[in-house]
Amino acid sequence: MSVLDRILLREGSTRAVALMRILLVFVVWSRWANEVLLLRDLSAPRLALTVAFFTITAWMAVGLYTEVAKWAFAGLVCTIVFGFGVYGGLEDWAHHHTTMLANAAVFLAFTPCGRSLSLDRWRAVRAAEAAGQPPPPERGPLWGVTLLGLLVSSLYFWSAFDKTTWAFLSGQRLEQIFVELYTGSDWSPPTGAGLGFGVAGTLVVLLEYTLAFGLWVPRLRRVLIPAGLLLHGVFYALIPVYTFTVSMWTLYLAFVDPDALHDALDRLLGHPPRVQ
Repeated sequence: MSVLDRILLREGSTRAVALMRILLVFVVWSRWANEVLLLRDLSAPRLALTVAFFTITAWMAVGLYTEVAKWAFAGLVCTIVFGFGVYGGLEDWAHHHTTMLANAAVFLAFTPCGRSLSLDRWRAVRAAEAAGQPPPPERGPLWGVTLLGLLVSSLYFWSAFDKTTWAFLSGQRLEQIFVELYTGSDWSPPTGAGLGFGVAGTLVVLLEYTLAFGLWVPRLRRVLIPAGLLLHGVFYALIPVYTFTVSMWTLYLAFVDPDALHDALDRLLGHPPRVQ
């Protein structure tokens, strides 16, 4: 089987993409829910956005008729980012963090994210019970997960590429950010501070390049996934990255073995292991 066939014919448990479905809704709520409340703007376009936002996100979160809901969700996030942000002049709604969310919503729509942890699943189980049949398996085609993984890789690669400058690798850019956020221009750097910022800048760039490619190597994920999660946790603690950290943590599910995650959740819930 060719590499392309392995990607396009890939199947597995749908619990990982179901978790991504729910978590991405929470991320979108964290980023925009407060900004689309009725009290913010009662103009017709914003009123329509408010109604669509809370209707579609709730619909997506519970997973009802998800084959429709996931595309409605993708359209909603793209409308926010591009319609109101890029072309509507709301600059705070249009930057690389929000564009990543829009891309993630679109790519998630290519996955069977409603077959687990959803009202669709509950309805399917009830129907099977009424017919005296076993519940349908929580499995489906996962080629869309590859798109989500490529999104993560491209973000790391271009982020590292943009940082591959003397200003960042020498620590000058990190020191500038530190002064801007923490000390003000009257800061007197202690001995060795410049070297420390340089080492930190170089390590960040090296790790981002490594994550861009290494996450695709299964045997490296045991080290790289915790390293990446920690990296974004440090970013969140030190600089104002808003929802970017939790967005990346959510998208790391694209690199977790879906069947292993399925079995881990079964063990957590005390269910018997599946028959392989």
